[in-house]
Amino acid sequence: MFRKKVGIISITAFSLVLFALPAVAGTCEGLTSLALADGKITSASLVEAGQFTPPVGGGPMMGGPGALAVFKNAPSFCRVTATLTPTADSDIKVEVWMPSENWNGKLVGTGNGVWAGTISYSAMAEPLSRGYATVATSYFRDVVFNDPEWDFKSFDYDKDLKAAYEAGSDILDVPSDGFSRFFQRGGKLLLSHGWADGLIPASNTVEFYKSMIETMDPKKASDSVRLFMLPGVSHCAGGDGPSAVDMLSVIDAWASKGKAPDSIIASRPSNQEPMTRPICPYPQIPVYKGSGSTDDAANFVCELK
Repeated sequence: MFRKKVGIISITAFSLVLFALPAVAGTCEGLTSLALADGKITSASLVEAGQFTPPVGGGPMMGGPGALAVFKNAPSFCRVTATLTPTADSDIKVEVWMPSENWNGKLVGTGNGVWAGTISYSAMAEPLSRGYATVATSYFRDVVFNDPEWDFKSFDYDKDLKAAYEAGSDILDVPSDGFSRFFQRGGKLLLSHGWADGLIPASNTVEFYKSMIETMDPKKASDSVRLFMLPGVSHCAGGDGPSAVDMLSVIDAWASKGKAPDSIIASRPSNQEPMTRPICPYPQIPVYKGSGSTDDAANFVCELK
C-alpha cells in the first residue's frame, strides 16, 4: 500500500514542480536539469505543431480514438519524459506535455485503459489541442506486477486477475464516503456510464452513486456530484445511442463557474445517422415533448419519471 500511494504522490509532485520550473529553466530543453528526489527526467524537447508520432509497437492505446488524426491537430508543445522511482523496485514512466504558448493554466491527467501499463498518447493529444497541459503514466505494470517489462500478452486470467484485484483494492475500491475530503474542498465529480455497456455493468455505477449521495447532505450532493447515464451507449462509446459527449468542457465549466450541469447534449459520431439527445442527471431521463424529430435533442426535456 505504501509503495502505491508514494507512487501517486510522486507523479503529482513531479507535474506540479514542472509547471513552476520554466521561469528558472528558461527553455523546454532546460527542464532536463531539474533534479528529482524520486526519479529522473529522461528527456525534454519541443515538438512542432502536428509533428508528433507515437512510438512504434505501443499497442492500441498509442492511437486510441481518432488514431493518428488527433496528433495532426496538436499544437507545438514541450514533451517531458521521466522515470519515477519512489521505491527501489519502482519503474514508473511518465509523460507531461505543455503547450509552448496559449496554455489555459489547467492540467488534465489522462487514464490509460484501466491501468493498461501503457501511456495513451491520443488521450493526451486531444486536451493539448484545446490549450490544456496533460500528464499520463504507465503505472499499472508497477502496481500489480512489480515488473517494468510486463507485457499484457502474458496475463494469466486464472491467477493474475486475483492479483490485480488485491493490488489495486485500496485505491480502486472506493467506499461510499471515500470522496468526502475531495468534496469538502470544493471538488466536482462527473460520472457517466452507457446503459448498453457489455463490459462493466451500468447498474454498478448507479448503485455506487446512490450509496455515495446517501451519506451526503442533499444540497452538497447536488453541488458536488452528478451521474449521467447514456441510453444505447456501449463501453465508453459505440452502440446505437448518441455517444459523443464533450465531458472535458462540462467538468471544466462546472469547476470554474460553480454551476452543476442540468443536462448535457450527446450526439452520434459522424459515421452514423445524425442524432442528438440530452443526457440527464440521474435519476432524470430524457422525455419526448410530443412533437418534432426524435433525432433532435431540442424536442426532449429532462424529467423524473
